[in-house]
Formats: sequence, C-alpha cells, structure tokens
Amino acid sequence: MEVEKKIVRIGNSSGVVIPSEILKQIGVENGDTVYMTVEDGELFIRSESQKGTNDKFKEKVIAIIEEYMDQHEHDKK
Repeated sequence: MEVEKKIVRIGNSSGVVIPSEILKQIGVENGDTVYMTVEDGELFIRSESQKGTNDKFKEKVIAIIEEYMDQHEHDKK
C-alpha cells in the first residue's frame, strides 16, 4: 500500500501522519515504539517485533562501528 502524505511541522520538528490501516499492517498502535532506518534514500519504519529481522540494517550498523573504531584507532597514534 502506498499513501501520499505531506511533511508537517510539529513543534521544532517535522512529522507525517501514519494512517491507521498502515499501523495495523505493521502491528503497532498509538504509544508503541517504532524504529526508523534509511537505506538507499528510503525510509523504513519497523515495529518492535520486526526490529531484529533486518540483516541489512545490522550490517550497516556494524560497518559504521568498525569505521568509527578504525578512525579513532588512527587518531591515537
């Protein structure tokens, strides 16, 4: 399902209203925690139960940590 929405100002931030049909599809409701990632310019929103299922996300996080560690290891020398 693809739905067109506009980004709106919410205080000092911006947001988008997620239709209830989409919330139901990913198994979340008001007050639940969701996890957002960006991959190749696309935004993904996952529920708590889906959080651990994204191997691509895990690989990117590990790569970022390794790069950070390498950079700071060189800074110490």
